[in-house]
Amino acid sequence: MKRPVLSCASRLAAAAFAALAFSSCATGGLSDMVFPEPDKAIALTFDDGPFGHTDRLLAILAEHDVRATFFVIGRHVQQRPEQARRIALAGHELGNHSWSHSSLGSPSPGLAAIRQELGGASDAIAGIAGEAPAFFRAPNLNYGPDLAHVAREMGMAIIGASAIGRDWESIGPAQIAANVIGAARDGGIILLHEQFDGADYRTERALPEIIRSLRMQGFAIMPLGELVESRGAALQPGALYNSID
Repeated sequence: MKRPVLSCASRLAAAAFAALAFSSCATGGLSDMVFPEPDKAIALTFDDGPFGHTDRLLAILAEHDVRATFFVIGRHVQQRPEQARRIALAGHELGNHSWSHSSLGSPSPGLAAIRQELGGASDAIAGIAGEAPAFFRAPNLNYGPDLAHVAREMGMAIIGASAIGRDWESIGPAQIAANVIGAARDGGIILLHEQFDGADYRTERALPEIIRSLRMQGFAIMPLGELVESRGAALQPGALYNSID
């Protein structure tokens, strides 16, 4: 996906929203810090959206000039097309996370059901982004031979993760950040989640520390497709990648 150019007004509005909504989350001062020149790269990804509060997450990413890959659920895209469109217009990448977040790995629900799940999500994403997604992540990271077969048919590489925040657990922002930072590696893939509406936004609250620490360690933080391109990698449809080496 080509990166849209955000207007100055759009960037200022996003930053202003973030400053207002997250003034109590210790986000201030990050943009004024001096970081070393990056000598490593890592992909940032979010699963399960879009949700009604996706703009909160987009505002933080815009404030810190970070782009990511959003593995979205097809029916969520159908229910919230404007939120999905804002993700794409902000320069982020959309990946396939199935239509309904049903289990598709082992035991297999069958090829027909898998094709319906992946195809429905890809169609919804193409309606927003103008092209079908190149990457698929299975719900709950549950994979199997039938799922790999369908992903190969549809031309999508299967994406896992190497630095998992475990933000679905009952843990706070500091532990989520520590989980990611402790597992960060060159060519790695970070897995976080857009949290459901009404959650305590602990993932968003962890993000400033994740970004700060990774940049201090010399990481460039980018969408998955950009990481793949920077490595000159050619991902094989249907194959599973936990990192881009």
